[in-house]
Amino acid sequence: MKWFLRSFLSAKDHWLVEGLKVYETKIKHHKDFQLELLKPPKFSRDQSHLKIKKEEDILLSRLDKGDYVVNFDEQGKSLSSEQFAEFLKDLEESGRSNIVFHIGGAFGLGDEVKKRANTQISLSKFVFNHQVALLAALEQIYRAQMIQKGLPYHNE
Repeated sequence: MKWFLRSFLSAKDHWLVEGLKVYETKIKHHKDFQLELLKPPKFSRDQSHLKIKKEEDILLSRLDKGDYVVNFDEQGKSLSSEQFAEFLKDLEESGRSNIVFHIGGAFGLGDEVKKRANTQISLSKFVFNHQVALLAALEQIYRAQMIQKGLPYHNE
């Protein structure tokens, strides 16, 4: 089973690049994992509906029929870190071919991507920009691995 995290990213701030490298490396130590940072289409702020649609088309085109899709979305269900770890463990044991995580761009995910998702999970009741959401998602994926393995990273 391969895991993917797909997100749109244009900014390459030093703090973000370093954080992404740290968590990507940690996750890859335990999973077949690929972080896919996609180039966002260029539209003006008043064309947000066009940007969302184009991003949606890109995300949907990268999915395989058997992929289990998890959208990180502010409207998704709230899980504790332990519940998220159990959720991922159950997915791994289900025999799915791939788990694909999505984080939308600056204007969020389109309706068709939301419909295609098998589940939507909220990272927080707070709204994060997609850069912070990306780091938070990676950290939680890593944390879930450590919880599953019983390794001393997560403190209850």
